[in-house]
Amino acid sequence: MSILASGYAELASAFPSAGGQYHIVYMTFPASTRRFAAFFTGRMSILYTMGATASCSFFVAQSILNLVALWNETYVIQSWHVYLVHICSCTIAFLAASRFPAAIGSIGVSVFWMSIIGFIASLATLLAVQEVKQPSKFVCTEFTNVSGWTDGWAAMIVDNPSRNIPIAIGATIILGVITAIDWNIGLMYVIKDVQGLIASGAPIMEVYNQALGSKTATTIWSVYYILVFYNVTLNLLVFSSRILWSFARDGGVPYSSYVSRLRWSNPVRATAIMLFLQIIIGILYIASKQLIVASST
Repeated sequence: MSILASGYAELASAFPSAGGQYHIVYMTFPASTRRFAAFFTGRMSILYTMGATASCSFFVAQSILNLVALWNETYVIQSWHVYLVHICSCTIAFLAASRFPAAIGSIGVSVFWMSIIGFIASLATLLAVQEVKQPSKFVCTEFTNVSGWTDGWAAMIVDNPSRNIPIAIGATIILGVITAIDWNIGLMYVIKDVQGLIASGAPIMEVYNQALGSKTATTIWSVYYILVFYNVTLNLLVFSSRILWSFARDGGVPYSSYVSRLRWSNPVRATAIMLFLQIIIGILYIASKQLIVASST
């Protein structure tokens, strides 16, 4: 990831564009193949951002319902319950992105600092409260595989994109590595029941429940994660709609002139299309959880 991010940061610095990846592909590929390669990249960019948005939104929806199940042991989560919360989540994000775009940046900064402070507080709480910890051998050498597998638009929004976009990419990787490694090591030390964790529908909530032994404390930290991930959902919807809008400006999608029009100085139509696609993806979730997981990843 660090190598890929470094390469992409350099390319984003050289070719800052609303088109993002597909514009970079067009600028760097040979003249004989650049149009097809850029078109393919643009379509794939729309698909993967759509899948990423759905994945994060479903995580938020599932986490909210898991909180309900934590306090009401008779409640059984149904797929259509998750679907409805997913639609509510995306609809609120659509309204925020369409009508209050100026607030998204301030929200992002606030959530960033909240995530850093929460990371430190969460790690300290887990390690301090849990008296019995897993041995270092379990943390560093044992691995249980249950995965099923064998072992650009920002250039029109960000000031000075040739400088700030590479900084943002690099900072994301550095902070992600530092916090993710420390946080995951801390979590592994306080796990009590690995099989219970695997069987749980909400692993992160189960870790806190095992370590803290308190529904109230587990709820507080779960709400924290829901808020952080909902901010990710909001930004992914903005990101995916900007990709679609940029691609429409270049004539890459059907009815491009309609999709690329702005309202309230925002690509509301492109955002609405992305909201509609999230509704369609949700129907796939009801039909098959395995299908939606495969589609999102």
